[in-house]
Amino acid sequence: MKKRIFIFLFLLLASTSFADRVKVQGIIKGDILQLEDGQSVRLIGINALEDLIFKNASRRYERTEATDFVKSLKLEGKELRLEYDNKAEDDFKRTYAYVYLKVCNGNCINSAKEGEYFVELDDGTYNFLNATLLKSGYAEPIPVRPNTKYLKLFQELFVEARNNNRGIWK
Repeated sequence: MKKRIFIFLFLLLASTSFADRVKVQGIIKGDILQLEDGQSVRLIGINALEDLIFKNASRRYERTEATDFVKSLKLEGKELRLEYDNKAEDDFKRTYAYVYLKVCNGNCINSAKEGEYFVELDDGTYNFLNATLLKSGYAEPIPVRPNTKYLKLFQELFVEARNNNRGIWK
């Protein structure tokens, strides 16, 4: 199954153009980043599992694990690559993007820790943050039509995280 997912992702990425390289100023939430230029980026296709509302109850509580996990990646000041899908902004004027953090110049896919999702791009190996949040158990897939390029992959990674008791599924 891992080989099938890798081939699927490789074929998608081979035809992808990455429009922007940006620097991170800070983390707003597990699925929202603040860039140095003041722009906010919302990770497409995922919802960080931070706000849980119980059915038939007015009680709501917040979990900080997703935000804490993203902060542990120490993204502040680092350069990211953004990949866009069909719809560029959400209703709050945040940029929708698939987000990639470079981890090495060569091929170091095998150095990924449990829960990380690395991909090889034209100039090195990157941590695909949207996928890593899912695989680590800190997000759920949400289809944001028409931005569904990686929906099948995201659903598979979510199931894998739950089945392997990762993140909040521990």
